[in-house]
Amino acid sequence: MRRNSRGLNPATYIFNSSTPWSDTKIDPGRLVMAYIIVEDPKFQIKTSLPIIRIEEIADEVSFISSLGINAVKVFIKPAKRSSNIEDAIHIDSFASRVLKTFRSCSSSLIIHTETCLCPFTTDTECILHNKGVVDESTYDLVAEYAVNQCEAGANVLGVSCMLNGMAAKVKHEIRSAGFQSVAVMPHVIIKSSFYWPFRRETGLVGSKKFRENYIKFHPTDRLGIINQAESFVAEGADMLLIEPACSTIDHLVSSTQRVQVPVSVFSVSGEFELFFGQNSSDESIRHGIEMYNLCLRCGADQIVTYAARRICTLQS
Repeated sequence: MRRNSRGLNPATYIFNSSTPWSDTKIDPGRLVMAYIIVEDPKFQIKTSLPIIRIEEIADEVSFISSLGINAVKVFIKPAKRSSNIEDAIHIDSFASRVLKTFRSCSSSLIIHTETCLCPFTTDTECILHNKGVVDESTYDLVAEYAVNQCEAGANVLGVSCMLNGMAAKVKHEIRSAGFQSVAVMPHVIIKSSFYWPFRRETGLVGSKKFRENYIKFHPTDRLGIINQAESFVAEGADMLLIEPACSTIDHLVSSTQRVQVPVSVFSVSGEFELFFGQNSSDESIRHGIEMYNLCLRCGADQIVTYAARRICTLQS
């Protein structure tokens, strides 16, 4: 999948005077619905983020399919963390059962994963490390997790630990395991305060010091971000995901001009709460949709967002 000659994929505008959202309508096929799936039956949901349990997946897939949404991004929150990562990422683990449930609901649904160790590690880091030095076993564990995700029904692997060589490792392992059509989509993660609601709800508050200090890029580091995007592509990435979406549009534009693979954006939890949260006004929602259209006009192939369901409901 290559970009068009101008490097842009303009949003689809459809005028229909019968709906107040018609002047900014977004094609549902350009949206990927993000979910957080929790294992603990006693987990208290205190946010408007789409946090659901495994038994609710079937109804959700049925509803979003009726809206024209054909892709999901799956985050998981296991009931507990473990020092035994291999058990946590096993093909029979909660993580795999979640993906299998999504796949059982629809053979055509495009399932994006978060291929990262942070839901499982006791210190909530995305990698294993020893006093600030990356433990090389991280590569094997993430690759094993990626293969298990493929076996559970994944279509797009969101490799988000941002380690050099990880995209190449994952792609080599899934191809060796026979998964020729599964795409590898590394994340280009830029430092931002917009990650806060997700970190709050998933228990990552005050943690992830290693990642914060060494892996994420500062938004002013334009050269570093471009170099990382190009490096991922050189490793064999089939597509890229830049996050956050709305506050890093300059990097979206730069990336689409420099790489020849599709580039999507992830509108993270803080952006969701700002524009589409539980108490959002119609005006706020309009602002959010307008920002999403800007991302699409600036070259984003798709937008991963917790708001896809709400946007398409309003547009229907």
